[in-house]
Amino acid sequence: TELSALDNALRRLSLYLGGSGDVTLDVVNEAISSDRDYNVFELVKLLGNRRFEQALRYLSGALQRGEPPLKLLGLMAKTFRELLQARVLFDQGERSIQAYDSFINPKLRYDRDRRIREFLDQVKNFTRVELTRALQLMHQTDLSLKSTSGLTNELLMENLLFEMCLPTR
Repeated sequence: TELSALDNALRRLSLYLGGSGDVTLDVVNEAISSDRDYNVFELVKLLGNRRFEQALRYLSGALQRGEPPLKLLGLMAKTFRELLQARVLFDQGERSIQAYDSFINPKLRYDRDRRIREFLDQVKNFTRVELTRALQLMHQTDLSLKSTSGLTNELLMENLLFEMCLPTR
C-alpha cells in the first residue's frame, strides 16, 4: 500500500551496495532496518515459529518505537491462548483446514487457506504443556511489569521470549 516506501527502500539498497554486490537478507536488514514497521502480529508469528533471534530483534524494535510492553504481552497471550485451543483440537485428531478457520481474523479474507496452514504450523511447533507454560510465563511477566521487580521492561520481555522459545526438556 506504500509504494513510496518501497521506492525509498530500493533507492537506499542501491546506494548501500554502490552498484555492485548481491541483495541479501542481511544487506536488506542492515540498510532498511530503520524503515521496518515493528508490529505485534509479526512478533507473535516469529514466536509461534520459535525464531528467537528474529523475535528478539523485533521486540527491541517495537519497544524502541514506543510500543507498550503490556500491549505486546496482551496480544501475545491472546494468540497463545488460541494456539492452545487449536492444539487441543489437533491432539483430538482434527485435521481439516476448515476446523481452524475461526482462529483467523475474519477481516483477513485474502489467502485464507495459507493463513490457516501457517497457523497450524505454529500449533505443531508446541505441545500443550509448552503452550500452557508459555501462558504461565506471560502471566508472571505481566505481574512483574506491573510491580517494581527491579528489572527493566525490556529485560523482562526479552527473558519471556527466551523462555517461550526454548523447547521443553
